[in-house]
Amino acid sequence: MQTSRLFQSGQNTTINASIVSLFSENSHGFESVIVARSIGGEKLIFPQLIKLRLFTPFKLTLGDEVYLSASIKPVWGKLNEAGFDLEKYLFSTGVVANVIYRADTRYRIHSSTNLRYQWFESTLQRLNRLANTDLIVALSFGYRDLIHPQRWDLLKSSGLIHLMAISGLHIGIAFGIGYQLGKVVRLISPSLIWLPTLFGLGLAYFYSWFAGFTLPTLRALVMCVIASYFLWRGQSISLIRYMALSLCVVLLIWPFSALSSSFWLSFGALGAVLYIALNNNSSSASPTFVGRVFKLIKIQFLLTLLIAPFSMLFFQGVSLVSVFYNLLLLPWVSIVTIPLLFLALFLSLFSEFLFGSNTLTHGFAFKLWKLVDLSLEPLVFSLPFSEQFWIQVDNHTSELIVFLIVFFGFVSRYIQSKLSILTVSVFILWWELNESKSDSFTIDILDVGHGLSLVLEKNNQVVVYDLGNAWPGGSIVESLLIPTLNSRGIRDIEGVIISHFDSDHAGGFSALLESYDPKWVRTSQNISLQAQSTTQAQSNIQACTVGEAWDWQGIEFEVMWPPQQVKRAYNPHSCVVRIYEPDSEFSMLLTGDIELVSEWLLARQDERLKSDVMLVPHHGSDSSSIKPFIEAVSPQLAIASLAKGNQWGMPSESVIVRYQEVGSTWLDTGESGQITITLTQEGWQYHTIREEQGRQWYRQMLRKGVE
Repeated sequence: MQTSRLFQSGQNTTINASIVSLFSENSHGFESVIVARSIGGEKLIFPQLIKLRLFTPFKLTLGDEVYLSASIKPVWGKLNEAGFDLEKYLFSTGVVANVIYRADTRYRIHSSTNLRYQWFESTLQRLNRLANTDLIVALSFGYRDLIHPQRWDLLKSSGLIHLMAISGLHIGIAFGIGYQLGKVVRLISPSLIWLPTLFGLGLAYFYSWFAGFTLPTLRALVMCVIASYFLWRGQSISLIRYMALSLCVVLLIWPFSALSSSFWLSFGALGAVLYIALNNNSSSASPTFVGRVFKLIKIQFLLTLLIAPFSMLFFQGVSLVSVFYNLLLLPWVSIVTIPLLFLALFLSLFSEFLFGSNTLTHGFAFKLWKLVDLSLEPLVFSLPFSEQFWIQVDNHTSELIVFLIVFFGFVSRYIQSKLSILTVSVFILWWELNESKSDSFTIDILDVGHGLSLVLEKNNQVVVYDLGNAWPGGSIVESLLIPTLNSRGIRDIEGVIISHFDSDHAGGFSALLESYDPKWVRTSQNISLQAQSTTQAQSNIQACTVGEAWDWQGIEFEVMWPPQQVKRAYNPHSCVVRIYEPDSEFSMLLTGDIELVSEWLLARQDERLKSDVMLVPHHGSDSSSIKPFIEAVSPQLAIASLAKGNQWGMPSESVIVRYQEVGSTWLDTGESGQITITLTQEGWQYHTIREEQGRQWYRQMLRKGVE
């Protein structure tokens, strides 16, 4: 297979490829999606099948053909109970590997004229003075990198996030506009009965091309083609058959698109519309205007209710006002904004490439763009009001809501009322019993890549040890820790321990303080209240130094290192904490990033260090984990938090051997994903998320580079 040949070519090889995506900028440079045409000088038979993610320090443009030396790496993504699943996402889009340009090697770029990219650049320059450039570019090109995360959250809380992702709705609008335009043109020659369909498909295809032929637009385009076929043949087809046929064709062409959330959102929404259409008993009498309004509200309410399970699944919450936002703003965007957008796009094309940039046409095109911008103002103005109506829903509550929606929407009509009552009663009883959690204690070592974040939970209360990394525009706290706690229904954090203030351990500190008000924060660094957010001035900052000990819900915490607080806590000053659970006599040593000198001094305490589980110091680096220290702890289980294939070569093979020599079982998050330790009255046990969820064949292919 061609993918096998890709990885057999080695880490250093030459690739000839074409850029097939608009670039996105990250902290290390630029990211693009490419289609490989040759690997190591050998041409591929089906180049369109080898799609790769390319990282370069220089910007590449859509349509460029590149010839460069690169390192080919499998896709190594994080895997947790919540948060973004990179492996699943990339596989659903057809990307099979990461390609990293080898620094300081020669490369060749052949730039060809790409109409879409030229249009993208000229549109960006023309629109940078408008207030809603980010939304206009997202609607025009499907390029959403300009949208600020805060605005994304507002779109989510209003239930309008689907409007900013070019999908079936937008392609359907394009098809409808083209179809009506074709009907107008057909008045010139009534014999051209195929003209409306041709115009509809043409405009839908144009919009799909403009959006980069993303999977949602291609799915919608396929459905337009199927509908056009039956229109052209003059055949009627039921909605159920049409949906089933569309689903089969889409899965036949893109079988792995079922792994993407957009697939389920698209067909889930279509299924909801189909269900409402089949169960809508319209009266024969002409309804009044008020009756039509109430009927529209009812339909929108049912649609929102049926789509709620997908919102809970993919966004961990529901919007209480999405009914009203969609009822008022969806028609506005569909009838006003999108048609204006199409007019502006076409006029911009003509003014840019046919009449030149200094023409009256160009000026009129910009006025149209200003109208598009103005038409988005009602949406932008109303978004902040939705924020307080977004309700986070934990997994347990989601189970109940989804069951009730499915049961009363689809199942209850087929069974007797007494049996329905019995079924619902049994499920709610099971749900309530499941809700009352046992007095268990869980420790989760999250898969944060290179860094550390650990969650201790008992009786729905949480203590966090370290907060992972941060980057421009985000952090582990926002992308992983908060979604994890929300999915469990946890709204508060009892306490926080920060081992030291390197970015991979404390990068998310400010983000955490913006979302939570922990009762105490312990650290070996002497931080002042003035350094915190003003809203967190009441935070209880405490020292994490030798001699400190406290009890939390029967769990004993004892600080083993460092001897005193320092002005700036680096690796050697990491706060080392031993936790002990008296009932099960379980113990665990949390070590941060201590290094060999600190370990040598700690090793002299011997028996006080002995623990069942040990968090491997400094991510398994050879600068830590000296043998006397390991022997003093003698852990049954050693866990390292690290990124698979990281640039520092962690974990060191010699470190793994040293732990195995004392009889420790080795686990690391790079290989195992999130690792969970559970304590019950029977004792303690551990499991890894990849054992439960990660055995899918596509994960094996992506991570190992095989088929």
